[in-house]
Amino acid sequence: MWEKNKDFKSITDVVQYHTGMLSEEFLNPPKDPHIKNLRDAVILTQTFLKKGLHVAIIADYDVDGILAAINLYEGLKEYIKQAGLTNKLIVRFPKRFSEGYGLSSRIIDEIPCGYFIITVDNGIAALEQIAQAKRKGIPVIVTDHHLCSDTSLPSADIIVDPNAIGGSEFAGYCGAAIAYRFAKTLIPKNKKLLEQLLALTAIATITDVMPLYGDNRNIVKRGLKLLNQRKVPYGMNVLLNLLRIEYIQEDDIGFKIGPVLNAAGRLEDNGAEKVFNLLKMKEPNNPMLESDQEAYTAALELIELNKKRQNIVKESMDKIQEDYPDDVLANERCIVLYDSSFNEGIIGILAGKLTEKYDVPAFVFTDPIYPKKIGLYKGSGRSARNIHLKNLLDKNKDLLNGYGGHAGAAGLSIDKTKLSQFSQQVNLQLSDIVLSDHRCLRYDLEISASEIPYYMDELQKFAPYGEGNPNPVFLIHDFYLSPRNGHFFQRIGQNAEHIKLYGNNMDAIGFDMAERFINNEVPKQIDIIGTLSFNYFNNRKKIQIEIFDYLSIKKEKTPFMESLESLLTL
Repeated sequence: MWEKNKDFKSITDVVQYHTGMLSEEFLNPPKDPHIKNLRDAVILTQTFLKKGLHVAIIADYDVDGILAAINLYEGLKEYIKQAGLTNKLIVRFPKRFSEGYGLSSRIIDEIPCGYFIITVDNGIAALEQIAQAKRKGIPVIVTDHHLCSDTSLPSADIIVDPNAIGGSEFAGYCGAAIAYRFAKTLIPKNKKLLEQLLALTAIATITDVMPLYGDNRNIVKRGLKLLNQRKVPYGMNVLLNLLRIEYIQEDDIGFKIGPVLNAAGRLEDNGAEKVFNLLKMKEPNNPMLESDQEAYTAALELIELNKKRQNIVKESMDKIQEDYPDDVLANERCIVLYDSSFNEGIIGILAGKLTEKYDVPAFVFTDPIYPKKIGLYKGSGRSARNIHLKNLLDKNKDLLNGYGGHAGAAGLSIDKTKLSQFSQQVNLQLSDIVLSDHRCLRYDLEISASEIPYYMDELQKFAPYGEGNPNPVFLIHDFYLSPRNGHFFQRIGQNAEHIKLYGNNMDAIGFDMAERFINNEVPKQIDIIGTLSFNYFNNRKKIQIEIFDYLSIKKEKTPFMESLESLLTL
């Protein structure tokens, strides 16, 4: 079942509807908008460094946290060098399974006197831990982008968090973007290093699902160019070469680069440190040196860990499909489920996949490795339909042991005895949601396949697409399969589960659609619902349709056409 979204007449209409901005405002956002307390935090950092204090950077273990750590680490290291100082730098990631998220008392205990703390991508909810650091005589600077858990703020020396403190001109940054702006304020003239850090910030912005408007649009547009020019840290360049992405686009970050950078931190207790160590490696003067092989080995390990993560996610999604009937989940306003077999590191991915399929918020729970408390569940949530997940959890905080996050994603813990009540309550609070028929696909614009080339310039004008600026969905009529080397299609993928359809100067890709297409007697003319982009291969650019669904168009064949088709498919 297919339905048209709104009465859109153009791609411009679609973009204006989703962003709430006129074209000029969207296309030309201000660069480096004011961030409350940023400059004062940089000045305070310089003061601490000149007094001889060393720095402890405390980061999160996801991609945003790792790249925020690199941004701040490299910026501080360069400033210390330029200023002729000798301060030490340490970077500490919380251990996902044995310590849990964020700044912990254990981490505070580790930090010696003579240091000050800068948090990146965390800290706004660490009221007790920051108070502990202050009692110990350790100054604390918080940089974060999350919402605070309640009306209280930590007793840090200064806080840089546009979502917790008013007065910033733009509040859509991820943690790495705030760390980048910090580094840029600290070392404004080091163009080469700042370009490398901006490329990493683009990866974090997409991976952390930040809205792609405002200054984030500037970051991602410029960052994509830098990534394709390979103006990136040496370790990242080694990884990109192994991934063999000819021309990096936003989807390549979301589905290839980001997951590889995230996998180690999801599957291993201190996996984030492996990624950080790769990204801080410097290019050897002699490419045959051992350090070059070290970077290659480290990057290859991250890729292998991501393959392992993919298998775990597939097994878990298969289990969900077995244990929870589709018609039951389709009638939930908010999906809440628990399974002890789920790997704690991938429950956020599972929640995201459920959200994508059923178009409602989802929370997935499992037994935590840390803290090992009988009857305590650890969960991860993802949002849908612009429902503010943090605000939803605020309404239910009396049921929760702890929680934190932002509009689109959250982490939480809950007693086993309260899970059912939590599920009932959030479903009641979201009772006004009109359930989608997840078999019903909605499209924005209706065109014929022959018109596609005329839409590509306008489509590229408003790129990059992603959160807050979704890629327009088209209903494409009359896509004719055109034989190439005697074949109308090619099965692709590790298990030949995907299909590539050959068209006239364009291809159409259907993920997990190979069996359906073959069983459908290989139709030669179809209508498609999907999105448009360019694919780059062997230095050639070709239009590509990503198929969400298709409908065979059956027409009577003449004897001549039947004979011709049989010859072409021999």
